[in-house]
Amino acid sequence: MDVYDIVVLEPGAIVVAVGGVLLWLVILALAMVRYRPADRHLGRRHTSAPAPEPVDEARNVPSPCEV
Repeated sequence: MDVYDIVVLEPGAIVVAVGGVLLWLVILALAMVRYRPADRHLGRRHTSAPAPEPVDEARNVPSPCEV
């Protein structure tokens, strides 16, 4: 290896490797922001959707009238 290999090629390889890692991190961050599956379960509903009725688990039995 001569001086050119050490001075030019090695820093260039490091820059390419770090740039590739940063590119993947940016892609993953954008994917996480765009496709957040947890948002569907945080109670965010469309404004026209009716609110769900609260369920009382202790009284969650059919009444005699429903049977």
